Amino acid sequence: MKNLLFEIGTEELPASYVNSARDDIRRIASEKLKEIGLKSLEPRCFGTPRRLVLFVKDLSEKQGDKEITVLGPPCDKAFDKDNKPTMAAIGFAKKFGLQVDELEIVDTKSGKYVFAKKIEKGKLTNELLKGLLPNLIKSIPFPKTMRWDDSGVRFARPIRWLMCLYGKDIIPVKFGKLEAGNITYGHRFLAPDAIKINSADIDEYEKSLSSAFVVVDQNERKDKIKKDLEKILKKYNPTFVVFDEALLDTVTDLVEYPNVLEGTFPEEFLNVPDIVLEAAMKSHQKYFPVIGKQLKLTNKFVFVSNIKGSEEEIIKGNERVLNARLADAKFFWDEDIKTSLEERSKQIMEARNAHQFGTLPKRIRAIERLTKVVNKNVGVDPKILKRICRLCKADLGTHMVEEFPELQGEIGGEYARYGDAPEEVSSGIACHYYPRFADDKLPNTKAGSVVSISDKMNAIVSHVIENENAITGSGDKFALRRQAIGILRIILEGEYDIDLENIISECIKLYKISEDEHERVFRMVVDFFKQRLKNILISWHFRRYDFVDAVINTSSFEPTKKHEILEALSKASKSNNFESITTSFKRISNILKQARERGIEFIYFNKRKLVEPEEKKLAKKFLDISKSVNKLIKTKKYTEAFSQIISLRKPLDNFFDKVMVMDENHALRNNRLAFLQEIENMFSQLANFSYVVTEKNQAGKDNLLGQ
Repeated sequence: MKNLLFEIGTEELPASYVNSARDDIRRIASEKLKEIGLKSLEPRCFGTPRRLVLFVKDLSEKQGDKEITVLGPPCDKAFDKDNKPTMAAIGFAKKFGLQVDELEIVDTKSGKYVFAKKIEKGKLTNELLKGLLPNLIKSIPFPKTMRWDDSGVRFARPIRWLMCLYGKDIIPVKFGKLEAGNITYGHRFLAPDAIKINSADIDEYEKSLSSAFVVVDQNERKDKIKKDLEKILKKYNPTFVVFDEALLDTVTDLVEYPNVLEGTFPEEFLNVPDIVLEAAMKSHQKYFPVIGKQLKLTNKFVFVSNIKGSEEEIIKGNERVLNARLADAKFFWDEDIKTSLEERSKQIMEARNAHQFGTLPKRIRAIERLTKVVNKNVGVDPKILKRICRLCKADLGTHMVEEFPELQGEIGGEYARYGDAPEEVSSGIACHYYPRFADDKLPNTKAGSVVSISDKMNAIVSHVIENENAITGSGDKFALRRQAIGILRIILEGEYDIDLENIISECIKLYKISEDEHERVFRMVVDFFKQRLKNILISWHFRRYDFVDAVINTSSFEPTKKHEILEALSKASKSNNFESITTSFKRISNILKQARERGIEFIYFNKRKLVEPEEKKLAKKFLDISKSVNKLIKTKKYTEAFSQIISLRKPLDNFFDKVMVMDENHALRNNRLAFLQEIENMFSQLANFSYVVTEKNQAGKDNLLGQ
């Protein structure tokens, strides 16, 4: 066995491309090696802005030999009546380099056939790599690719060299006009000369590049940056060392030879809100802000340089660039505060020209109306909500948002504070876009949560009314899935008692569409949210998909209530009587379904019309617990409610053993059906048990949750 070392040398790749490409190369290489039957240890992948490297340890030197079995002609066609081979048998044997007596006769479902067995020799790895590696390069998925010469090949950035070694052997892999050798290159500025690599020894390779100012292992680069960064940050606050982990990952893939340095900017810029300074440093320049002992931003910053030399000159250059950025930010702030947020809001709401603010005034009015519905079970001061709604989009016309679009909402909160708005209003404006992406923070106030839910719901409903493919297509052009997940996270993690069906319906009413269209949009949006809720609950380690379906597919749609009932159902399922009561529910549902299909009407249940002792006992037990179950549900004691329902197990079993529901006497039959419907309705307040998979019908479905 030998090691494989394959390097793709490129022009500078974006940091996000490097990170994803490493994972993709490792995955694709592993899959392709398995496909062609080459054994090895798990592939490893390294990456810098100028190179992507695949290393495979102990890669087998050839494929294993394979025995191939090939179906030939039927036996009666291969041999004549005297059992002598015909031309069909002779030709078939010759095709595979065999003698006729080496053929085998096998009895199949279609009769006796002649088979040929042949050992196919495995190919040498040296030859297989010549085809595998160019295909690997083509298979790396990048958001965008480009051409750079007339060969027609594409990659994220122009490829400048290829290096491929299998042991000590050079594998002349070809891609476009390039052919791989044993030459790599060091740092573009500090050591640009060619470096000869003698073998696929990863230690030798890393050592050679290290001497040429390239730290090829991303984990080593990250550790060095993190260590040096923490050392600088501790100077200003020894007890509170905090930095952006995502920014650390980004800068790790922006450099080949990390040099962590500290810079300073004029203190006058500290008059600008911290979020603006941080955006200018982190988003635009990839610099780390420095927090002082008072937990306030200082006029220091940390940056990672890709060169080594006169540190004073490097620092001055970066300070000059950042000062220009901060000067722009200060100018935007000073200009924007000349017009109050209230005045900007008034300009938007009184706009006469559609081209000036588009549908924004209509959107703001819709959000304001919807907050009244959302707020019913939240309890925020309506005056606060109204003011937040009127001001929350006013920052869209500012210079700051034009320059830093990621600050919309947050900078609006700062402008509101500057204008002496109440803190509840300012913070509500600042956080009403949260969460903006997966794992983003949630609104930190109830008012912000109400406005965020209203804004997101209005966006989803309005897009569906305009184009139903907005939520049914494979893409997510308008980020509606993300907004739906945001709404559900706010409700679930905030533990708000909010009925989404009511909010969806009221939101649709704002657009004054026909009743049929209303119902169609309503069902689409509800189903859209149910699927998102299902995904969230499953991701929260609820191991039973069927339980999730059982709880979600009931009449109301209150996410927090669904979550709490699901937890209770998981506990109730441990009862010895759970499977039996589930079976009884399914039996009830099937009987009622068949009765409805036959057109039987059963509306009112009268306990005085019950005849058999078993149905009377069941009715007594049911009536005893039904009020208790309703009370327990209202007080959110769902575990106790399930216990009460499960207590019906024995009387239900006796009922089905002794009582004929579909009696020839129609009055008895209809009363019993109405009775079963009452029982089903009580069950369905908590869960639709028809979705629950019991052990009897779970054979072969033990992996319901992929666990």
